[in-house]
Amino acid sequence: MAMLKMLTTAGALATSRLGLLLFVLLSAMPAFAVGTSTTVTASAAAATSTATTNVTTSTFCVDSSYTFCVTAVRGSSATTFTVYSKVSGWCAFGTGSSMSGSTMFVGWMSGGSPVVSQRQSSGHSTPSYTSNTVFTKIATPSGITVPSSANCAFSISVPVSNTNIISTTSSSNFIYGISNSGPSNPSSASSNFPQHSSYGAFTLDVSKTGTSTVGASTSTANIDMLLLHSILMFLAWGVFPYVAIFVARYLKNAMGHMWYLTHKYLFLFGVGGAMAVGLLFVELNLADGVARFSSSSHAILGAVLAFGFYPAQIILGFVSNKLFTENRVAVPWWDKAHWWLGRTTVIISLAEIQLGLNKYQDERGLSIYVIVAFWVWIAAVLLLAFGFVGEYSMGGAVHHIAGNGSESGLDSAVSLGDRTGIASIMNRANASRNRSLPVSHPEQSEEPKYESV
Repeated sequence: MAMLKMLTTAGALATSRLGLLLFVLLSAMPAFAVGTSTTVTASAAAATSTATTNVTTSTFCVDSSYTFCVTAVRGSSATTFTVYSKVSGWCAFGTGSSMSGSTMFVGWMSGGSPVVSQRQSSGHSTPSYTSNTVFTKIATPSGITVPSSANCAFSISVPVSNTNIISTTSSSNFIYGISNSGPSNPSSASSNFPQHSSYGAFTLDVSKTGTSTVGASTSTANIDMLLLHSILMFLAWGVFPYVAIFVARYLKNAMGHMWYLTHKYLFLFGVGGAMAVGLLFVELNLADGVARFSSSSHAILGAVLAFGFYPAQIILGFVSNKLFTENRVAVPWWDKAHWWLGRTTVIISLAEIQLGLNKYQDERGLSIYVIVAFWVWIAAVLLLAFGFVGEYSMGGAVHHIAGNGSESGLDSAVSLGDRTGIASIMNRANASRNRSLPVSHPEQSEEPKYESV
């Protein structure tokens, strides 16, 4: 009986322990599965948290057409910069709010691959190359898409510890520059490259971890001096000369002595003034070390026009006025020299404007329609204003020479400083025209003179 009780007790105990073991095992199995699931979820959450918390992005674009864009991505150990632009020459960004003291990263394409050059700038001059670089060129990071329209693109990585490039505690100032003209030796990072055609300043902020920000432009005060130069030079050589020549060729009768004053002051203050201010804008935009008048065919021809043909034409105009006599019976050679130098100057100015448009197009992507519009304007001036109105409707050019049998529409001449005889001379001139006197030839057109004072 005692033995049976012991066996029963042992069996119960064994059963109890087995049950406990089974219970523990059965309880442990779901507990283990849940733990694995939790661990994976925790790991994924940690990864997500790291991506969300430790990675910071900031992007700046000049416009929606990708003139210039840069995206900064700050990670735990490095900040990457991805730059892209639609220009086909070079694109760059640099530290600070001006070129002085800026560390710049200039990129261009060579054989389908980007070349990145670190430069140091001491002012508004060509930045000097440095081989002691602080960046590593990398492939475009995943998650950043460079548009297919970008012709210049590169990515670099800079250690987060280098706060001279980008701050980790506040927003950072940057500058950018672009050009459609490429470097002289694209395969070399130390190659020379032309001056920027467009530039500006902006900010990026990667100081707040786990955020994505849009950089702000700080270039609102940036004046496009090349555009202003272009507009002023168009007025100087595409508008004012034609008005002045039209007055001198066709309006002597209608304007009296005022034709000479109008002609003279349009060339002196219209052409000369607009040209002087236009050249000033070039000077203000010119980088140190860049040749003013020999850097391109546009610059060379512009110098010849501004400092050669233009002053020579002005001097000849004053000489013609000084040598004018009321009783002359033919057009003297110095007048004709003034006419032909004027025609040559106008032709050179057309070539100069076209070279300027070509340069602007190469550097900034100027629309072909602007070039077409310019030549439509010139055609309208020559065919409609001079051809139809001046030659056909008004009867052609008028010159101050004496004698009915001359090639002039006037049969008498007057010193325009002597205003007492203007009315009588005008009456005789109109009567002369009514008698259908011969009209002068086109080459006798731009006679800008006769104010004897």
